[in-house]
Amino acid sequence: VPVMKHVRSDLREKFKRFVDDDRILIYLFHCNAQLPTGEKAFRTISDCFAWAKEPMIERIHLLDERIPIYFLHGEQSWI
Repeated sequence: VPVMKHVRSDLREKFKRFVDDDRILIYLFHCNAQLPTGEKAFRTISDCFAWAKEPMIERIHLLDERIPIYFLHGEQSWI
């Protein structure tokens, strides 16, 4: 956390209305100190920008019709 205090001291000020201690800095430090497994997984299943390497549209007919399918995306999503 001392690194975050020196390198990104602006973040503590930015989030002080939510928390008045170093929790944000600790959280961000640990987010960046870990291996980027989520990012690696996304890059593995994606082609170029964010297109699927193996799109489901080519295999969706193989799924059992009794299995419900849900699509989740953000309100402001480009999907």
